[in-house]
Order: sequence, then structure tokens, then C-alpha cells
Amino acid sequence: MLGHRLVTIDPLRGMVSTTTTSALLFVGSMAMSLPLSTSLTAASSVIGAGSNQRFATVNWPQAIRLFAYWAVTPLAVGAASGVLLLALSPLLEY
Repeated sequence: MLGHRLVTIDPLRGMVSTTTTSALLFVGSMAMSLPLSTSLTAASSVIGAGSNQRFATVNWPQAIRLFAYWAVTPLAVGAASGVLLLALSPLLEY
């Protein structure tokens, strides 16, 4: 799906993108013990492969929307967990 909506890439760059994603996930999670998201890693490598092909092949409004979601997600989860903690704090014993 990423190859059609976000970037128009040829099969060679699609293979390079998939190989890059798997290598980053393997090295990052196994060797460096980093918590990596497969969807974020795949989207980043697809955008990189598409911008390598031609910079105009990337659907930049869609990519900017994706980057905005990546930035807003931790903030929304932090706010939701704060609200949940405040709601449940009378039930918790310290």
C-alpha cells in the first residue's frame, strides 16, 4: 500500500526498500536492543527509495500528514495516560 499511495517506485527500488527495512529492524532490534516500529521503518524506507528515484515521485502532502501523525501520537498517548492516571489515582494505594 505504501508504494502506491505515498510513493510511485519501480520494482528495484521496492526491493531495496524492503531489504533496507528488514536490515534496519534486524540490526536495530537484535544488535542494539532498540524498540522499533515496523510500520514507521517501512514508511521511512519507502519514502527514501522514492526520493532517490526522483524527488517528485513522493506524494509530499501524504508524507507530511504521516510525519504529523508520528509527532502527534506520543503527545496524545501521554495526555491519555495522564488522564487515566488522574482518574484511577483515588483507587491506587501509595
